[in-house]
This record gives sequence, structure tokens and C-alpha cells, in this order.
Amino acid sequence: MLKDKFYPWADKINPDLAVCWSTLWGLGTLKAPGTWGSALGVLFYCMFFSQLNIVAFLLFAAVFAYLAAAVCDVAERELGERDPGMVNLDEFVAMPLCFAPICTSSYNGLWLAVGFAIFRILDIRKPAFISKLQDVGGGAGIVLDDLCAAAITGVAVNALYYVVQSFA
Repeated sequence: MLKDKFYPWADKINPDLAVCWSTLWGLGTLKAPGTWGSALGVLFYCMFFSQLNIVAFLLFAAVFAYLAAAVCDVAERELGERDPGMVNLDEFVAMPLCFAPICTSSYNGLWLAVGFAIFRILDIRKPAFISKLQDVGGGAGIVLDDLCAAAITGVAVNALYYVVQSFA
């Protein structure tokens, strides 16, 4: 089992607490839970990640993704369903990566909205290569597809940002 190899300590997480964390303290029970998780992720980016240099940004993102995979794994087992829709910690953790390329550049609400929209489209539509990552299973599968969508979004936002800047 993947969790035994990468996060064997996850069994020590209280299952009820894992469900609470993985649903962002109940936001996952609202309609469009992924959108709520993503919106909170944008806020998290603005308040925390946007202040970091790229090395610290990527380091914190990796640590948060690793922890989220473990928490989501426990929550998935507790809820008894594969990649439960109410689990939105994955969107929250992935969302800041949409803006990694511009974390040290000027950004505004427009770029945040563009990144948010592209990420949500990729997360909802899940092109084949993104949906395949869910086949990994467990918490890793829950988080990996969102990290991939966020990485693609980051490339797209960065490209659009520099194209627009070149014409400004």
C-alpha cells in the first residue's frame, strides 16, 4: 500500500480530525466543495505564499502537499469512498501552485481570477492524463491530480502574463 511506504505515520491521525481537515472544517459539505477549497487556496496564496521567494514557496508547497496526501488518505478510509467529493483539502493545497511562476512578480485580482478559472476547468474536466493520476489511489491520488492541474495552470498563467506584459 502506498501510504505504508510514503506516510506510515498517517495511522496516528485521528480519523474524525482527518475528515475535519480534509473538508476544510466543513466547507466540503457546501455545494461546489472544490470551488470553495480553491477559493480558500487563493486566499492562502495571497496571505502566505505570495510573500515567499520561489525556493521557500516550492518547499512549503511540497510539505503541504505531502501532509495533505496523508490526511486525505485517512479521511478517504474513514468516509468509506474513493476520492470523496466533500474532501477539498486537495484543491486548497494545489491552488497556490497556480501562481508559483509569478510569486515574485506583480500580480493583481485579474491574474488570480484567470488562474482560478483555468484551475477549476482542469480540475472539473480532468483531461485524461490528469484523471489517470487518481488511479494512484488513496490520499496521493486525491492530491496528485490537483497538483498536476495546478502545475499546468501555473504554466498557462505565466505564459499569459508574459504575453500580456510584452504588449503593455
